[in-house]
Amino acid sequence: MKTISVFVGPSGVGKTSICRAVASLIPNGKEIVSTTSRAPRPGEVDGVDYIFLSKSEAQSKLDNGEYIEYVVYDGNIYGFLKESFEAEGNLMLVAERHGLSQLQKLFDPSEIQSILVLPPGLDALEARLRSRSEVQDEALIERRLAKAEEEIFDGILDFDHIIMNRDLEHSIKLASFMVMNFGY
Repeated sequence: MKTISVFVGPSGVGKTSICRAVASLIPNGKEIVSTTSRAPRPGEVDGVDYIFLSKSEAQSKLDNGEYIEYVVYDGNIYGFLKESFEAEGNLMLVAERHGLSQLQKLFDPSEIQSILVLPPGLDALEARLRSRSEVQDEALIERRLAKAEEEIFDGILDFDHIIMNRDLEHSIKLASFMVMNFGY
């Protein structure tokens, strides 16, 4: 049996930390890692944070229909490979809303659930973005904050679950409960 839990939310909200922790805690949990054609940031590990591909490798996979979903963002291809979804168990991944929409069209509703992760407020999200070492560019921070507002308020009721990430440990426990009880 396969279930797919898709964590969505603005940059810096903690969705990757929650997804990764839940995948390691629950039976048959498996995190599906996205590919990207951008260069790794300092400290990022290939196969853990992303599967890093050159732009030509990513384009070749795209041309050959190897992606189950993808998006081009800031000139780079981000997406999930079809082969990643062949596994059984509790599959978990982090995706943008566009990616979630693509996945919802491909899988039966009984196989996939959406979990929106929200910050306790935009001020808290801005503080988190500013504290991240990889985000130093003011224009990038402003773009991410503007996108966050759109992500938070556009279609909020379309999600199966919503987690307000005030406390990471509590959010992990809540998400674990949601994933373990999906389909029952």
